[in-house]
Amino acid sequence: MDNKIYIPDSVKSINGPSFSECTNVKSIYIPDSVKKIDGQAFEECTSLQSVRLPNGLKEIKYGCFYNCKNLRKIVIPNGVQKIGADAFAGCEKLEIYIPTSVRKIGKYITLTDVKKIYCQKNTVAYKYAKKNKVAVEITGTKRTQQNYVAQKLLLKKCNYQLTNPEMKKSVLPVRQY
Repeated sequence: MDNKIYIPDSVKSINGPSFSECTNVKSIYIPDSVKKIDGQAFEECTSLQSVRLPNGLKEIKYGCFYNCKNLRKIVIPNGVQKIGADAFAGCEKLEIYIPTSVRKIGKYITLTDVKKIYCQKNTVAYKYAKKNKVAVEITGTKRTQQNYVAQKLLLKKCNYQLTNPEMKKSVLPVRQY
């Protein structure tokens, strides 16, 4: 059984808890065509290790990746302005890159169990990490440095390559339990 989900380019939004409790899924590729992901869309995907989020996304809604215990790395795309409450709660292995575009972070997005937040100094993400005693690594101010860190986080230890031609051929599987 393939433990990867490649969402097709024809998909514009992921509604409700579409993939909630898909416990066998290890990686998800979400194309740039997706502009909206509802809250709790991937909650309790306990085997999930990597996610590629789309450019153009404006918000990570509440509980989106709640209790994805094995989620290790995620890059929030530049342009995301809000991360909702409990978005990454229960993701104790997670290292997350949060860009300067994020202007609001909801209560308890991590319940302080995220492993590390990568961000620029004096940003909303930096202040959140310091206030909640989450390990933080400063990424610098140059766009090239941000892109380097983002690519490093996204590609390191992922189960898929972004250049994989199979991604365009794949279709959504039936929910796996």
